[in-house]
Order: sequence, then C-alpha cells, then structure tokens
Amino acid sequence: MLALLAAVVFAQSATISIGSNKQDSLDRAKRDSIAVRREMRRDSLRARREKRDSVEQEARIRRQLPVSPAVLASAFKDPRAKELLLRAREARLNQDSTLTSYDAKGYERLSVGMGFKRIGRDRLLMRGERASHVMWQRGKGAIVDVTGQRSVFPMLDGVGDGDMDLGNDVGDIPYAPGRETLWIGSGLAKARVNESEMIHPLAEGAEAYYTYESGDSVSFQLPGGKRIELRELRIRPRQPKWNVGVGSLWFDVSTAQLVRAVYRMAQEMDIMAVAKQESQDTHDPEDDIPTWLKPMITPMKANVSAVTVEYGLLEGRFWLPRAQTVEGEAQVSFMHIPFKLEQRYTYASVNGEDPMPSVVIAVQDTASDSVSRAARRERHQAECKVGTERVRVHNESDEGLQIMVRTPCDTVALARSPDLPKSIYDQGEEVFGSAERDALVSEALTLGAQPGFAPQRGSGLQPPDSPGAGRSFERGDKRGAGRCPSF
Repeated sequence: MLALLAAVVFAQSATISIGSNKQDSLDRAKRDSIAVRREMRRDSLRARREKRDSVEQEARIRRQLPVSPAVLASAFKDPRAKELLLRAREARLNQDSTLTSYDAKGYERLSVGMGFKRIGRDRLLMRGERASHVMWQRGKGAIVDVTGQRSVFPMLDGVGDGDMDLGNDVGDIPYAPGRETLWIGSGLAKARVNESEMIHPLAEGAEAYYTYESGDSVSFQLPGGKRIELRELRIRPRQPKWNVGVGSLWFDVSTAQLVRAVYRMAQEMDIMAVAKQESQDTHDPEDDIPTWLKPMITPMKANVSAVTVEYGLLEGRFWLPRAQTVEGEAQVSFMHIPFKLEQRYTYASVNGEDPMPSVVIAVQDTASDSVSRAARRERHQAECKVGTERVRVHNESDEGLQIMVRTPCDTVALARSPDLPKSIYDQGEEVFGSAERDALVSEALTLGAQPGFAPQRGSGLQPPDSPGAGRSFERGDKRGAGRCPSF
C-alpha cells in the first residue's frame, strides 16, 4: 500500500515499521535472518533490473510521440507562450553558479487516511512529521540535522507501536544546483520527456503532449526599487492521460525561472494497466500478481488531484523553494486512501560565510553488495548503544550531491521538539481507530471467503468461520474512532 503511495507522490518514499519496541534475542535473530534473505533478494532483483534496462529504454523511445511540424504549429495559442516556453526550457537546465550556499530549516508532513464502504468517511490512518536544519555548500555537500520527528498510528492503539520514517532524506534538502524545479520526482532535471514518468511540460518533446497559452501577468517592486514581473503559462494536455498535467506555471520574466506552479494530473492512474504496459516488452512470470491475491487489491487506482510549488526570492535574485504540497487519493479494492505530503522551508542565510566541513563518503558506505549492506546494518544498529546520534551518509549520484543526515537517538526529545507543531493532530480531526480496524479486517475476510479466492499457506488470511479468525486484532481499545482532542 505504501509502495503505491510512494510512487504516487513522485518518489517521496515512506517506510513503515509496526510492532513492539522491545525485542528479545529470539526476535532479533529472526529479524536478522529475514534481513539476510532480503539482501539476497535485492541482489537478485538488481541483476534482473540491470539486464532489462536497455530493453525498457528502447521500448520507451518507441512509445514517445514525435514532434512534427504540424504538432509544433498547433502547440502554441499565441507567440508569447512559445517564447516563454523556450526560455523557461533553457533556464530549467542551467545552473546558477553564483549560488554557493544556504542555511535553512525544513518541515515535512505526510498524512495518509483511509475510508471504506461500511463506514464511509475518511479518517486519519497514519501521519509522520519531521523538522530539520540544513546546511548546503557548493562542492562540499549538505548536512541535515534532524531536530524533530514523530508519527502516529491511531489504529494500533492497544495492539503495538508504529514508527514512520519519511525515508527520503533528499526531501530535507530544499534545493541543489540542477535539481528539478517542478518537484516531479527527485534528482537532476532531465532534458527530454519520458513516457514512463510524468511528461514534463517544459522538457524537449513536450509539445507532442501539451498545448500552451500565455495567461495573466503581475509585477511588484522590491524594497530596493527593483521591479519583478511574473507571467503565467497555462498548460493543457492534448489527450487526458495519467502522466500529463493540467495547470498554470508562473515565471520571472527577466530570468524565465519558475516562481509558482499549480497543477494536477489529467486522469487517474490505473496502476495495474500501467504496470502491464511497462512490462509487456520484458515480461517476467515472477512479476505476476498471484491469482488468489488479485481480488484483495483490485481495482488499484491512484489520482494526484493537486500539486502546488512556491518559490521565494532570496537576496533579491535567488528563487528557492518555500512550500511544496502534493495531495490525492488511491483506491485499493474497497479501500479509499487519501494522502497529502507537505514541505516548508525558511532560510536563515544565502551565500553566507559560515564554515562547513566537506561531506566525505567512505567506500564501505557506498558498496552495494550484500556483505557491505549487512555490515552497515550492524553498525547502524549499534550507533545508539555507544553514542547519542545516528549518522547516515549517502551520495545522490545523478546530482553529484553528498549528504550527511544526523538524527539524535533520543526519540522522546525529537517528538517534543519546539520545531514541530504543538500537536500532530489537526483540531477536531477524526482518526481511524480500533473499531474501523476491526471492521476493515472483517471486510477483508469476507472478500477472502468469496468463490475463487484461495490464499496461499502462511498468507495470514482466514475465512470468517475458521478457528482463530480475527483473533490477532482482539486486543486493544474497543471504543472505536472518535475526535482527536482540540488544542
């Protein structure tokens, strides 16, 4: 489920762990054994993926629509739209070498809800928050100090503990030279469109998928007397598809830099159909969904209903991210799953002279073989036993960016950080509690008992009349969902 959400919110990943925080030696041995098997599986998958990359690349090129003279003639509703697009396309790939450093604070919040037909309304299923302090310097990398972090899982009340790691440490970095400005995915901006991802409206070849029209304009004067003029470029898809957007992009007329974007996907994504199309040239039977599982997860659809990206003008010349939000919903079988990811940034300084050490990545921190990964895992597990913080260092190869993330081991202090809002809940927010949890399990078991459904041994699913059915959720609070306390 969360893998689905991660794909929907443009690679903003989330990792969820559920269970007791207290592990005895038997549990730890079992967990380590599972981890070893997982590493072996990763090695196998990586080998298969590398083998198929060239075939998939050829398939994407074949699917890409050509930009003919007739297409170009119909792409622009007015001359100003064409001029603005071409300037913005060039500016998107240019790196401003005069930006050398920044010092910023970031806040990130991921909310996932759930609703299903027996209850109707959506309620909060889980939420994670993280605050951080970021220092970036050109040529040295970035250091991210996590200053606040917490998560809630209302449905686990009385059953166990849950922890949500927002996962994508790059999300804590407001900006790096060459990074995609429209917040589509992550990493370096790519010059050409890619049929397997969202069709970027500013990329080369996008005219085959979009039409463009110049819109409103607005101007304002800075305290020093400099006047800034902004102009809107309206994008419309030629055909409604899950990977094309519709909305408005605003640019600084003098530099053609993106200042604000508001858009949505033109059509919901049928995940099964998209996966089938992607694998048709490299079909592997091991990738097929088991027949017995399909009734539990279909239909499987997702829709990104709103993306907002806002930039702020720093030092009178640098447009840097200030706020980014993506929200939408997914459907998995009878479940409705709304989601929302929010990021906000404030800057203490830009091109300041505060010293920062270079981020250096050791060889053992980048090796991808299973032995090296196992050694890193053992080292990370021991960090909080001998020190006060966990340190992760990694390299974003496509951006050439080395990042160090430091997280204090004191989770209580992180959860109570003044950098986080007073409460993780919104005022009067309804939560997905134990009553909804039990009803969801009953719904799943009822579906599993339908003709043609035959779960494999060890799947954990039992028909409603089998011995012990539903017992794994009998513990806990039976009061059901209510409203979160107002703060």
